[in-house]
Amino acid sequence: MIKDKGYYLDIFKVDGAMLDRLIATALSSGGSYADLYFEYTTYNELSMTDSSVNRGGFHEDYGVGIRVLDGEKTGYAYSESTVPADMLAAAKAASAIA
Repeated sequence: MIKDKGYYLDIFKVDGAMLDRLIATALSSGGSYADLYFEYTTYNELSMTDSSVNRGGFHEDYGVGIRVLDGEKTGYAYSESTVPADMLAAAKAASAIA
């Protein structure tokens, strides 16, 4: 089911202004293209031995990846946090790598 974009922005606690700021920061060293990849994935795991569950777990992957292209060069950085300072640091790192 496709949901309204506001639903997804709320999950990551970002707004359009922050997205614009992240892209601008990512392109600040002269890159020609930048994209943001937000991820929120959860899954459960059960391990069985001899038909008995012996271990279970819950896993959560959360964060943002930032990619910058500058000609043939690609810069990529990520943050497991969507705190603005952490995302901006990742955008600066991706920009510097490219």
